[in-house]
Amino acid sequence: MKLIWLLGPPGAGKTSFIRNQKIPSLELSQMLKPLTKKWHVNQGVLGANGHLIEAIRSIWIQDNGNLPEELIIIVGCVKEEDLFPISDDEEVWIILPEYERWKKQLSNRPEEYSYISSDTQELIKQKKRGFDKFAKEMYEYLSTLIIRRELKIIQPEFNPSLIGKVAEQK
Repeated sequence: MKLIWLLGPPGAGKTSFIRNQKIPSLELSQMLKPLTKKWHVNQGVLGANGHLIEAIRSIWIQDNGNLPEELIIIVGCVKEEDLFPISDDEEVWIILPEYERWKKQLSNRPEEYSYISSDTQELIKQKKRGFDKFAKEMYEYLSTLIIRRELKIIQPEFNPSLIGKVAEQK
């Protein structure tokens, strides 16, 4: 059995990459969505991701054979100390596109993945600026983790025609 943790900043292409894999997956952001999206909460998400990692590891250790052989958990961004060290039955993958490509992907992200509601135009602009700032900080933070030998760097095939579209599951 193997847990695979997938890191990457918002807009890096994690969901598109996963939808083309045969390995089952979970997205931490989807698990938190009922709590965060409706009320536009973004503070505390990194800490919550750390707690979810702890919960998933606990369930994984206690499994009695019902879980899949491999499971990819789309973590997105997480504090280094919440993920490392990893055990022998874990891997950490990271998707971190070249910066300019990533900015283009992020700025054209489908509305489905946006944490911005249909409030007034000015409020939407303020929230988008805040989210973009957070995304840039996460990109820069994850760039510092690249040197970890435990990381497997994933470089999905780049298809510019998919920018701004929701990936189709195969």
